[in-house]
Amino acid sequence: MQVVTSSEIARLLALEPVGNEESRTFGKVFEEEFTMATYLRERGSLPRELRQRFVDSFSVHLKREGLYTKDRVRSASEMYTCLLKAGAKGHKPRTLFRELRDGVYIAAQPDLEWGPTEGAVLHYFEFKLYPLNEYARAQTRVFSWVLGVPLTLIGLRPDGPGYLAETQVISGEGFQPPVPDVSMGMVQEFCERHDFPVGRCPRATLQ
Repeated sequence: MQVVTSSEIARLLALEPVGNEESRTFGKVFEEEFTMATYLRERGSLPRELRQRFVDSFSVHLKREGLYTKDRVRSASEMYTCLLKAGAKGHKPRTLFRELRDGVYIAAQPDLEWGPTEGAVLHYFEFKLYPLNEYARAQTRVFSWVLGVPLTLIGLRPDGPGYLAETQVISGEGFQPPVPDVSMGMVQEFCERHDFPVGRCPRATLQ
């Protein structure tokens, strides 16, 4: 099967913001540390202790990448606070798939998944460290189409020394993703019974 990511589909719909290597690395480090912080928060860690853990862990991670500065840590701390105030919560979800047509699947893994109780409807969040734009909306719409539920998209706009959150609920209802070129994505073997790549299908392992 041909498996294409939601990001690749979104690039067919809107221009993706292009940052430099430093900004991309900063974003990856932030996403990893922030999603760990929200996971620990979900498990009952105290907010004050969690914030300090985030700052310390983010600093260490940036030093490993050779990108540490006090200003970058300060910015990350402000982003952390702003995203939490905007309602971002949960843990990193597993990748899910939906068939677009015979032999073509779209993969989706938003930033956060939150379910208050077992069996409840899951909520998904996608956050961006920049103001919302058409690419962010397109990517989130593809996520929603794959997952079958609306997503909360959060963007951050610089505001003096801190940031303001922009929040929008995006639905994929009525949306039809464009068909990707055959050169896009990658070829994977799929479990026909559960619509998951072979070796990654959690339901298949229970049979």
